Amino acid sequence: MVNDKHTCDKVAQNKLFKNLSKEEILSICRLLKNEHFKKNEYIIKTGEKEHKVYCIIRGNAEVLSCFGSNDEIRLRILTEGDFFGEMSFFSEDFSRTADIKALTDLELLSLDSKAFNRIIKAYPITMRNIIQTAVSRLQDSNKRLADKASVQHEIMNQRIKLRNERLKAANKTLAKKNREIKNELLLAGNIQKKFLPEREIKYCNLEVNSYYIPCTELGGDICGVKKIDKHRTVIYGGDVSGHGASTALLTVYLKQVIENSSFAGRRKDNTIILTDPGEVLSSLNESFINEINNGNPEIYFTVFYSIIDTDKLEFEYSSAGIHCPPLVISGEKIDELFKQSDFPVGHVKNHKYKTHRSGFKKKDKLLFISDGVIEVYNGKENFGMARFKKLLKTELTKTGVLDLEKIHKKVLSFSKTKKPQDDMCYLLIHL
Repeated sequence: MVNDKHTCDKVAQNKLFKNLSKEEILSICRLLKNEHFKKNEYIIKTGEKEHKVYCIIRGNAEVLSCFGSNDEIRLRILTEGDFFGEMSFFSEDFSRTADIKALTDLELLSLDSKAFNRIIKAYPITMRNIIQTAVSRLQDSNKRLADKASVQHEIMNQRIKLRNERLKAANKTLAKKNREIKNELLLAGNIQKKFLPEREIKYCNLEVNSYYIPCTELGGDICGVKKIDKHRTVIYGGDVSGHGASTALLTVYLKQVIENSSFAGRRKDNTIILTDPGEVLSSLNESFINEINNGNPEIYFTVFYSIIDTDKLEFEYSSAGIHCPPLVISGEKIDELFKQSDFPVGHVKNHKYKTHRSGFKKKDKLLFISDGVIEVYNGKENFGMARFKKLLKTELTKTGVLDLEKIHKKVLSFSKTKKPQDDMCYLLIHL
């Protein structure tokens, strides 16, 4: 029971009892009981069944909830003039829905369930005060949630802005690196082209035309012509598996190995002794396996190697993994030099490649193409060897000459793209 004037004045100022008359306040004070709590002491714990309503006369408390987590979250701070504990009277099981903890030493006035029910029945205005307070608390919670959401939104925007700035800076750096890499690739591509035959080469008794289009800045196809003496010339062409810088470097290495392997020595009369084509490829195969692919069959090299002797009118040749046999063109007749090639270089250790011989006539032509030519694809089928032979016959019938650049454009038009899908190499020898 509360009967001192000071406390009764505090009761009149409490939000639960506002707008009540002095007589009504005095009547309510008779039902109130004094309670005291120390700082950090819990007044209410979530789930408790005790039914009391508390009015704060002096001090502060905080409303806490875990919301299913282990960490307590402060919902609001209660100060002098606030009341709490009424919500359990309106819940289904009458259990407490939050923790109330003293932030300072607290002086409270409490109402048990019987007294609380008596008051709200006798003074309906108190029910209105409870509803107004509940609405005010809800509005405050909504505002704090909105403010928090706004802050979180601003933080997120700042993070996005910062990340965008970092991404922009990273993209700028990446673009610079890409330009540097592209310039380096273009330079490397230009250097690689220096190792390819000139578009037109004329020897004493041979004319050579070449045309080479890589599918990237650096190609994996290789072709070469090396004059030995007045009547002998070495020619070769091939394809290293893969594309890019490592493949391009490998083509340069293989070119040097092939050309160095061609010479076996000199006779007493100073004439040059050439290594048999089969021996050249056998030696190349061992070097490739031991020094390049270390036995990995996915790294390999297909190659055609031949010695052309215009005195004997004879090809001496060996091949490794060639899908497109060189074409011998005699008048309007076009034949493949061979029907079956040997294993690609790099596939079988200690393999011995064979040397083959075939004759030709003066004014015949030998045309080597890489597999990228006949494998041009239009979405349904490859260009194919039969279609390529037909194209050659058409050009010979119309003009009597084979313009490699013109032929290349017609082959590429089959795919309706301007960029080749694979490296495309042509090497034409006029015998």
